[in-house]
Amino acid sequence: MKTDKVLETRIGKIILTMVVFLAFTLSGYSQNFSKLKITTKQGLTLTGKQGSINNEAVLLSIDEQQKSYPLSDIQSIMAKKGSAGKWALGFGGGCLALCLVTTVMNPNGENVGTLLLGSVIWTGIFAGLGGLLGMAMDPWTTVYFGQNTAFINRIKLNLDADDHGHVLVGLSYQF
Repeated sequence: MKTDKVLETRIGKIILTMVVFLAFTLSGYSQNFSKLKITTKQGLTLTGKQGSINNEAVLLSIDEQQKSYPLSDIQSIMAKKGSAGKWALGFGGGCLALCLVTTVMNPNGENVGTLLLGSVIWTGIFAGLGGLLGMAMDPWTTVYFGQNTAFINRIKLNLDADDHGHVLVGLSYQF
């Protein structure tokens, strides 16, 4: 009976710890990108590297300096994930593995040094091709839209009445 209460207390503490950990983790959540292109509400477009976006701001490196902009000042954010390195690693690594297997098997009894040199050259070529393919397969994608981004959302219809019961209709556009 006493052990059941101790067990319930321990389980409760574990659950409470997990909830607190989850809350801290979610509050500090951010997305990281290799390249970011932000457009401010004033129409300024900035491009930077190694950027991250959280619930309050966007942080990116522009001309080797870290800059931070609050999301309330941002109209839109476009990003590239940076998959060129992964593609280069995949193509180069696959080629290297194939070349090393060929070198170890050495069916023609050729010089191992020559085969290894050829393996390095082919690995470099395939890594370069993989990097180029990765850059081509990594387009700019929109990851954030600020408020009132669509033209139709910027138009406001204002209805009012004067003292004589006349209906006043107004149309406004927000820049």
